[in-house]
Amino acid sequence: TKFELTSDSAVSVDATGGEVIITYLITNPLQGVEVSSSDNAEWLSEGVAESGKIVYVAAENSAYEAREATVTLLYDRFEATVTVEQAAAVKPDAPVIVLEKSVVEVPAEGGSYSIGYTIENPIEGVELGYLGTDDGWFGSFEVTEDAIIVDIAPNTDVDSRTRSLGFVYGEEAQCSLTINQAGVVVDLTLDKSAVE
Repeated sequence: TKFELTSDSAVSVDATGGEVIITYLITNPLQGVEVSSSDNAEWLSEGVAESGKIVYVAAENSAYEAREATVTLLYDRFEATVTVEQAAAVKPDAPVIVLEKSVVEVPAEGGSYSIGYTIENPIEGVELGYLGTDDGWFGSFEVTEDAIIVDIAPNTDVDSRTRSLGFVYGEEAQCSLTINQAGVVVDLTLDKSAVE
């Protein structure tokens, strides 16, 4: 009597799961002796013996890591092992924040500015959030589903000012928007007639 595995010693199944078929050949079978199998994984169904093969069903792998199990076939005093390798679930692409522009130039008078944005690979139920606190020179600040609206107060100083605003979407996507506001231009032209 001879028992041999005709499947490869490693069998692969994709992340969605499905049948895992392990084939074997018995030469000069023993009367009344059946092939039995066992495995060490909860995600494999109990093996069903058919003529020349054992059929398992692998459950879907929703984890982002591959996994493997060992199946052992027994026939009388013969033993064979097969490694069942299941692929990892495919991770969705990470979201990306795309700003219409990343720098806004604002005159000293200030004003209201709307900067459009889109989210590539959006996550259901997640909204764009603001990282940080207002430092006082914004009149108001609002994030809508497709725009960042900033009301900039007038700059009464001669010096320009800059502020970088940070935004986050989900756990990974971040971006920044820079606001550059000009200072007041002071006209220092002398009226000669007033001096004389």
